[in-house]
Amino acid sequence: MREKMSKEERAKQFMPFAALRGYDSMVKGGDKVVCEKRELSDEEQSALSVTVQKIKKGDIVRVKFYNEDGYLEIKGAVTGIDLVFKNVTVIKEKINFADISELEICENE
Repeated sequence: MREKMSKEERAKQFMPFAALRGYDSMVKGGDKVVCEKRELSDEEQSALSVTVQKIKKGDIVRVKFYNEDGYLEIKGAVTGIDLVFKNVTVIKEKINFADISELEICENE
């Protein structure tokens, strides 16, 4: 009969294994490029406004937006639109209209 393993030894079997030391910290922001938010021209703002008026819940969109100290781009389904508070939610990311630099409605893929 086998001897029972202690809880600590059993827990070690399920601990995450880091094959590449330092990789996680590098990916999480070690090489993050910081840039300032740029202002959109009047033409860009009006084109963006037209696109915002066209989107509806369930549409697949590609959106580039300013987040903290850099630009991010995501593609996904619109899960919410709030015209009062001026934001759109793509998947689980709530994005203020003022932070959007590009917005494109994608064809259903």
